Amino acid sequence: MSFAEVLRKIRVEEKDSYRSLSKKTGITHSYFDKIERGVSPINAKILEALIQVYPHHKTELVEAYCKTTIPKFVFDTICDSKIIEKGSVDIFKNEIKVFSVISNTDGVLLPEYGLREMSTTVNINEKDFCIEILGNEMGNFCDGDVLLVETIEKPWQLLNQKVVIIEKKGERFIKRVTIKNFKPCFESLNGLYEPLEYDEDIMLVGVVTKLLYRNLSEIKF
Repeated sequence: MSFAEVLRKIRVEEKDSYRSLSKKTGITHSYFDKIERGVSPINAKILEALIQVYPHHKTELVEAYCKTTIPKFVFDTICDSKIIEKGSVDIFKNEIKVFSVISNTDGVLLPEYGLREMSTTVNINEKDFCIEILGNEMGNFCDGDVLLVETIEKPWQLLNQKVVIIEKKGERFIKRVTIKNFKPCFESLNGLYEPLEYDEDIMLVGVVTKLLYRNLSEIKF
């Protein structure tokens, strides 16, 4: 069955209309109609929202999503090689440090952090942490986005155009690395501040590798 067919079957079984499902997920009812008609695509964030509403149908939803988004020969190869068991996805509960950054600043992280339990498909290393974006001024990131920062040690030249966390004189910043004349400089994600030139006081703390959470009710489909 296609994802559209699986979603419709589950929604009918659970006696949800498009509007009731919209209220539960924060996604517009018209978008669910388009998914079931095959007009609009499914993505990982909508899948995550549906799993939260229909946890007993997680395996069914994930398998349909994989069949829809992954080429058949790749999906069959993965299943046959037992890299993953067919139709199964591990969900990890991680308690992780979450720092905040206000989107219209130069990217400086607020010094205080909170501990938050997050359910993810990745088991997060205890040295890693998260950044929560506050506001909508930070490029492609949205208010409430939670980003995973992994403590990866790499040469600056391999991080060109990556979003990173750097530390300078006790303060931490979220920046984008740009290599110029073989040296890194660090650009603000909102474009409101001059790039920060590299000096010996700047240390790499970690690299932003994943978007762990996005509030779908803020997105207009």
